[in-house]
Amino acid sequence: MPTLSNQRHEAFAQALAKGKSATDAYKMAGYKPDYGAASRLSGNVKVKARVAELISAAAKKTVEEVSFDAKEQFKRIQQTIDMALKAGDLKVALEGQKFMAQCFGYHDSPTLTHEHVCGQKLTQQSPDGDSEGSEGDGPSAPPPDATATALASAIRQMRRSMN
Repeated sequence: MPTLSNQRHEAFAQALAKGKSATDAYKMAGYKPDYGAASRLSGNVKVKARVAELISAAAKKTVEEVSFDAKEQFKRIQQTIDMALKAGDLKVALEGQKFMAQCFGYHDSPTLTHEHVCGQKLTQQSPDGDSEGSEGDGPSAPPPDATATALASAIRQMRRSMN
């Protein structure tokens, strides 16, 4: 919608869109103070449409200025992690992976296990093929390398979802 043809109406709409009261906007537009006239003008269909358009444009501009592309940010973090791995700085790489996991909601979970990722408990197999641990002892802890594998699997899933 283009600007209103009546300059005072446009000034009134601009002031309303900036959050002024109808009475203040009416005065700012160059009219003599009149509560009733300000109220009537604020109810004008063209003025209402113009105010809505101005507010929408301001909101859109604000979103564009303050928002960021999360996928792009995570790609940058992953690139930093990859560079740390290539440089042999495992501590920095692990901290980066922890940060990524926290960003995806694993902040409160002390460990990211296979059960978290796949919803299945892991049982450790003994050399003869039987599952170790007795029934009813509670959930068996996954072997340390299984936890690392689960973490790697979760990170791969995050990467796939970002692409």
